[in-house]
Amino acid sequence: MAKSGKKGKKIVGLLLLVSVVVGAGWYIREGMRNKYVVEKSYYTQVPTDTVNDKDMWIIPGEVKGREYHLTGYDKDGKSTLVFFAKHGKAEDYYAPGTYMRVDGNSVTYVGEAEVKKEDIPEKALKAIEEKGTKYQEGVTKHDIPCVLNR
Repeated sequence: MAKSGKKGKKIVGLLLLVSVVVGAGWYIREGMRNKYVVEKSYYTQVPTDTVNDKDMWIIPGEVKGREYHLTGYDKDGKSTLVFFAKHGKAEDYYAPGTYMRVDGNSVTYVGEAEVKKEDIPEKALKAIEEKGTKYQEGVTKHDIPCVLNR
């Protein structure tokens, strides 16, 4: 009788271990699949006084490009800090006044794209025009964990 009790505990333990491994695998797979799903978009504008007259470094001595740290606004006009970058030389950087959409989710930055002024939601455009897009320390919170891209 003692042997069958030990055997039953081993089977339960093995089933529990298999369940944990399968559950962890499913959780990781779903997390990776949903990592690049856009949950929220923010709109911003490259400040009109931005100067693109010289090459810059994203990673000194290794990667040329320009980083942008701006205030972005969602469709309701709520602000957040957005980060994105443009690899290349000065002539490749976003032109002053360019409107941008920065996409992300609660896990990561998904991407950015140039947009036309007329494609920006009304409340976001109003906030851009009234408040500007230059990042202000302590005023703008950061809702999208952003990673440099391109």
